[in-house]
Amino acid sequence: MKKIGALVVMIGCFMICGKALAGGSAPNFAGTWMGEYCTMSSKEGLRCGKPMEIVIDEQQKGLVRGYIKIGDKAYPLSGTISENRTISYTDALASVGVLRLVGGKVLQMKAVNRCVAGNAECAHSGTFRRKK
Repeated sequence: MKKIGALVVMIGCFMICGKALAGGSAPNFAGTWMGEYCTMSSKEGLRCGKPMEIVIDEQQKGLVRGYIKIGDKAYPLSGTISENRTISYTDALASVGVLRLVGGKVLQMKAVNRCVAGNAECAHSGTFRRKK
């Protein structure tokens, strides 16, 4: 009986350790994230305080899809989820960036692209909170 008990405990440990080593399940990115972002343009310099929404409509098998909404325009995005609570994404504005979940409550954005206004090289960063 002790051998069976020890075997059950070992199997349980292997299951828990295996999940921890594999990174467990991905955090939930789905939902609407609201915040502001800054743009650093090679032509116009730094501009901050621009409102933006990031909406993740679907999250499955390490992939996400949704859109970025700036003003009344929505730009589709898609990406992959990494083990370090990060989404690597691309969007309809030809941005390439990352969305990083911090503490389960804050989504940080970092991206680069060619700005629509002024046709200049741009970098973006922002902080977003899940809409309640």
